[in-house]
Amino acid sequence: MRFHLPDDYWSRYAELVARLTVGDVDAAAKRLLAPNRLTWVVVGDRGVVESKVRALGFGEVTVIDADGKPVATP
Repeated sequence: MRFHLPDDYWSRYAELVARLTVGDVDAAAKRLLAPNRLTWVVVGDRGVVESKVRALGFGEVTVIDADGKPVATP
């Protein structure tokens, strides 16, 4: 068994997830995620989403086209 999970793990998975609290998820996120190392990819109508994404202040925003080439921003 590669991950040392009990035999009934997947049959009980939905039940286990349903029991999680906001505190459980928050604690796991604090333990496992490094916000300064995250990359967000947002896909959508640039005219609708760009200003809202920039307003979040998460850092540098790079706009690319469908071929992955940088697009000039106004």
